[in-house]
Amino acid sequence: MMLLFYLLLMIIAYLISEVIDLWNTTVGSAFLYFGTDEEIQTVLPRIKETLEYYLKGFGDDGACVEGINYWAYGFGYFTYFAQLLYQYSDGKDNLFDNKKVENIAVFPQKLWFKNNNTVTFSD
Repeated sequence: MMLLFYLLLMIIAYLISEVIDLWNTTVGSAFLYFGTDEEIQTVLPRIKETLEYYLKGFGDDGACVEGINYWAYGFGYFTYFAQLLYQYSDGKDNLFDNKKVENIAVFPQKLWFKNNNTVTFSD
């Protein structure tokens, strides 16, 4: 079962590796959770590479041009992965220690209007 999951992950990682898209964030968390150390060490560099492309989709100010719903989905999965990676590496690999990631994290605070409303925009 794990071999099938591994092959599927590798195919997905290959297809989305250089795409600036929220889907880059969805594959890593499950693999960190279910993979063996050997499998994780084999795939981890590729997953981290795809996340670099994901982060390129944001401005340096953290703005998500696709809106708060895309931000919530994509950045939610990014934070799941980053937390699992932090735990897996005993704190040695910290994706949160990044000014751009910090700016992305506070992006929704810049969109709130009176009565907790936001403007919804995306494709």
